Amino acid sequence: MRRVASVYPRAVVVLVGSPMHGTAVGSDDALKRKVLYGYLDELAGFPKNGLPENVGVVRVSHQPGTALNAHPVVFQMEQIASEIEPMVRKLTGWTSD
Repeated sequence: MRRVASVYPRAVVVLVGSPMHGTAVGSDDALKRKVLYGYLDELAGFPKNGLPENVGVVRVSHQPGTALNAHPVVFQMEQIASEIEPMVRKLTGWTSD
């Protein structure tokens, strides 16, 4: 993050977790999700240490894909985009539809 901020001081950075990690209590996926967001929160916290305030973390919901492929399908990707959009709007000042 420090390198990105030094080279692109006005860049907006949106850190997004994985929609493939589930949230079932006690599951491996839930642990992976917790660790991932811990790292992303730590990265996003760097602005308090001298980096710009244009970094955000988005916690996307679990999107299970299909029975044959765990990757999100189109309608799930649309859901993910709708979860990311508010942070992008906030950090960029984007107001048009």
